[in-house]
Amino acid sequence: MQITSMHVDITPSMKTLIEEKFAHIQGHFHSIDQEKCHIIYHESYRLFEVELTVHLDHEQLFTKKSNATFAIALQEATQAVLHSLEKHKTKLSTKHQNHHHNEPM
Repeated sequence: MQITSMHVDITPSMKTLIEEKFAHIQGHFHSIDQEKCHIIYHESYRLFEVELTVHLDHEQLFTKKSNATFAIALQEATQAVLHSLEKHKTKLSTKHQNHHHNEPM
């Protein structure tokens, strides 16, 4: 897991929250190769921007969410990644079923 930031120092509580969210994601999808979290704080807008990138099965899933509260931005980004992972899983399952359906008997 890689955590980076711009214009904000990562506090121990922020790091713990990120680790908990990635553990939650890993609990659902064991084939994740790499996880990245990049946090940007936009002082002029008073917004946290959270970017999550997950690598699995030779693909990269990316999401970006913004909120005035870091925890909410992270939660929304986590939910978006989980949704993308579910879609990816369904796509792989459908591809696998179609492959077996087309095999000669």
